[in-house]
Amino acid sequence: MRNQLLRLTRSNSTKSERRIAEVLKAHRIKFKARARIGRYEVDFLIGRVALEVDGSVHRKINPARDTEIFKQGYVPLHVRADAVKSPEVVKEIINLIRNNNGKN
Repeated sequence: MRNQLLRLTRSNSTKSERRIAEVLKAHRIKFKARARIGRYEVDFLIGRVALEVDGSVHRKINPARDTEIFKQGYVPLHVRADAVKSPEVVKEIINLIRNNNGKN
């Protein structure tokens, strides 16, 4: 996880992506940053959850892309970048991740 945080810090990641990484680490949830699923790259791969932090930097949600990610056995989860500032939203993200990954 530490290497994932370092990768995000050195890359062109957004503040929201770094915030999510810090929260995942604080909750001791294993993740991969900038992970590949088939021909797509997702912001975070957390067990079977493909988490995308959507903001002005990222393209709009692509239903065909999400369908392909789902067909590969992953659950696409999108969160708006500005919502990451809310502790309630972050708590809900953690709950969704845990519910879709078993105990994690």
